[in-house]
Amino acid sequence: MIKIQLKLQLLILFFICINNIDLLAQKLKRIDNVQIDGNKKQIIATDKLEISGILSSGEKVLIKHDHGSCELMIVYKNKVISTIIPENYSFASLFEYDFENDGDKELLLISEYENENKTYLSIYRYQKGIIKEIFSKDVMGYKTIIKADYIEKYLPSGMDQAWHFYKGEIYSLDLYSK
Repeated sequence: MIKIQLKLQLLILFFICINNIDLLAQKLKRIDNVQIDGNKKQIIATDKLEISGILSSGEKVLIKHDHGSCELMIVYKNKVISTIIPENYSFASLFEYDFENDGDKELLLISEYENENKTYLSIYRYQKGIIKEIFSKDVMGYKTIIKADYIEKYLPSGMDQAWHFYKGEIYSLDLYSK
């Protein structure tokens, strides 16, 4: 009788582990409508309210919720620099990405809002203790491709919007059709 109970407990534990692995795999591939081409480094991927990571420059980066707001914070020379980011996400990923392949890495934040079917794409320029948002857009659940010089958003009928990254700024492009 004890062996049967032990086997039953092990079987239950096995199924719980399998379910947790499946949930983890779903979280890792959650933001699948945004494709990032080129050299990127993922710093943070989370559904938690507070998490930290390390940039390639060695600075600590944090995402923190506090009293209804959400901040992206970077510790630079023992000082905290912060900027407000979209809040109440169900999942967020922070990347370092080199637009224009110029050696300067921008921060790319992709935030998913599961209940609202929204995906926010935010880009921040960061250098030596200064952080500035240069782009923020709700790309919803639509396919979005990030390239070294361009960001393209596609509807089911084709390309809908495009933005061009040039000399540290992002410019909206008007699509031309014959």
